[in-house]
Amino acid sequence: MQEQETLSGTMRDLTESVKFSWESYTSTQKRIAFLKEHRDYSKSTLESYQQEFAIGKRDLINLLDAEGEYNSARQALVEAEAAFLYAKYRLLDNMGVLTAYFDPDFAQNYRIPVCSAHSVSF
Repeated sequence: MQEQETLSGTMRDLTESVKFSWESYTSTQKRIAFLKEHRDYSKSTLESYQQEFAIGKRDLINLLDAEGEYNSARQALVEAEAAFLYAKYRLLDNMGVLTAYFDPDFAQNYRIPVCSAHSVSF
Protein backbone atom coordinates (compact mmCIF):
# COMPACT_ATOMS: atom_id res chain seq x y z
CA MET A 1 0.00 0.00 0.00
CA GLN A 2 2.80 2.42 0.90
CA GLU A 3 4.62 1.54 -2.33
CA GLN A 4 1.50 2.40 -4.32
CA GLU A 5 1.23 5.77 -2.56
CA THR A 6 4.91 6.47 -3.24
CA LEU A 7 4.44 5.55 -6.90
CA SER A 8 1.34 7.76 -7.14
CA GLY A 9 3.20 10.68 -5.57
CA THR A 10 6.16 10.23 -7.89
CA MET A 11 3.89 10.07 -10.95
CA ARG A 12 2.02 13.19 -9.81
CA ASP A 13 5.30 15.07 -9.27
CA LEU A 14 6.60 13.98 -12.65
CA THR A 15 3.37 14.99 -14.38
CA GLU A 16 3.50 18.44 -12.78
CA SER A 17 7.15 18.83 -13.71
CA VAL A 18 6.50 17.85 -17.34
CA LYS A 19 3.56 20.28 -17.56
CA PHE A 20 5.67 23.09 -16.12
CA SER A 21 8.56 22.31 -18.46
CA TRP A 22 6.26 22.19 -21.49
CA GLU A 23 4.60 25.50 -20.59
CA SER A 24 7.99 27.10 -20.08
CA TYR A 25 9.23 25.67 -23.39
CA THR A 26 6.27 26.90 -25.43
CA SER A 27 5.92 30.31 -23.78
CA THR A 28 9.63 31.04 -24.11
CA GLN A 29 9.52 30.01 -27.76
CA LYS A 30 6.74 32.56 -28.38
CA ARG A 31 8.61 35.20 -26.40
CA ILE A 32 11.73 34.70 -28.54
CA ALA A 33 9.77 35.50 -31.71
CA PHE A 34 8.57 38.77 -30.17
CA LEU A 35 12.04 39.65 -28.86
CA LYS A 36 13.63 39.06 -32.28
CA GLU A 37 11.20 41.56 -33.80
CA HIS A 38 11.90 44.01 -31.00
CA ARG A 39 15.65 43.66 -31.52
CA ASP A 40 15.27 44.21 -35.27
CA TYR A 41 13.10 47.30 -34.80
CA SER A 42 15.53 48.67 -32.22
CA LYS A 43 18.41 48.14 -34.63
CA SER A 44 16.52 49.91 -37.40
CA THR A 45 15.75 52.83 -35.10
CA LEU A 46 19.38 53.02 -33.99
CA GLU A 47 20.61 53.09 -37.59
CA SER A 48 18.15 55.87 -38.43
CA TYR A 49 19.22 57.87 -35.39
CA GLN A 50 22.88 57.42 -36.32
CA GLN A 51 22.22 58.83 -39.79
CA GLU A 52 20.20 61.72 -38.37
CA PHE A 53 22.89 62.43 -35.78
CA ALA A 54 25.55 62.50 -38.52
CA ILE A 55 23.68 65.27 -40.35
CA GLY A 56 22.82 67.16 -37.18
CA LYS A 57 19.11 66.31 -36.92
CA ARG A 58 19.37 64.27 -33.68
CA ASP A 59 20.94 65.03 -30.33
CA LEU A 60 23.56 62.79 -28.78
CA ILE A 61 21.21 61.88 -25.93
CA ASN A 62 18.69 60.48 -28.44
CA LEU A 63 21.40 58.41 -30.08
CA LEU A 64 22.58 57.07 -26.72
CA ASP A 65 19.01 56.21 -25.73
CA ALA A 66 18.56 54.29 -28.99
CA GLU A 67 21.83 52.43 -28.39
CA GLY A 68 20.70 51.56 -24.87
CA GLU A 69 17.36 50.29 -26.14
CA TYR A 70 19.05 48.17 -28.80
CA ASN A 71 21.47 46.66 -26.29
CA SER A 72 18.61 45.94 -23.87
CA ALA A 73 16.68 44.21 -26.66
CA ARG A 74 19.70 42.08 -27.56
CA GLN A 75 20.26 41.15 -23.91
CA ALA A 76 16.61 40.20 -23.42
CA LEU A 77 16.78 37.98 -26.51
CA VAL A 78 19.93 36.21 -25.30
CA GLU A 79 18.36 35.63 -21.88
CA ALA A 80 15.18 34.24 -23.47
CA GLU A 81 17.21 31.92 -25.71
CA ALA A 82 19.09 30.63 -22.66
CA ALA A 83 15.78 30.09 -20.82
CA PHE A 84 14.44 28.25 -23.88
CA LEU A 85 17.46 25.97 -23.97
CA TYR A 86 17.12 25.28 -20.24
CA ALA A 87 13.41 24.50 -20.66
CA LYS A 88 14.23 22.15 -23.54
CA TYR A 89 16.81 20.26 -21.51
CA ARG A 90 14.53 20.11 -18.51
CA LEU A 91 11.76 18.65 -20.67
CA LEU A 92 14.14 16.06 -22.10
CA ASP A 93 15.28 15.20 -18.58
CA ASN A 94 11.69 14.79 -17.38
CA MET A 95 11.06 12.44 -20.29
CA GLY A 96 14.14 10.43 -19.36
CA VAL A 97 15.92 10.97 -22.67
CA LEU A 98 18.39 13.75 -21.86
CA THR A 99 21.54 11.65 -22.03
CA ALA A 100 20.35 9.90 -25.20
CA TYR A 101 19.76 13.33 -26.76
CA PHE A 102 23.47 14.08 -26.56
CA ASP A 103 24.90 10.64 -27.20
CA PRO A 104 23.46 7.17 -26.55
CA ASP A 105 26.75 6.15 -24.92
CA PHE A 106 27.06 9.39 -22.95
CA ALA A 107 27.06 7.74 -19.52
CA GLN A 108 29.55 5.08 -20.60
CA ASN A 109 31.94 7.62 -22.11
CA TYR A 110 32.07 9.76 -18.98
CA ARG A 111 32.40 7.18 -16.24
CA ILE A 112 35.07 7.97 -13.70
CA PRO A 113 37.22 4.93 -13.00
CA VAL A 114 37.35 3.98 -9.35
CA CYS A 115 40.72 3.49 -7.72
CA SER A 116 41.29 0.15 -6.04
CA ALA A 117 43.91 -0.95 -3.55
CA HIS A 118 45.48 -3.19 -6.22
CA SER A 119 46.08 -0.30 -8.60
CA VAL A 120 48.05 1.79 -6.09
CA SER A 121 51.80 1.31 -6.10
CA PHE A 122 54.33 2.67 -3.63
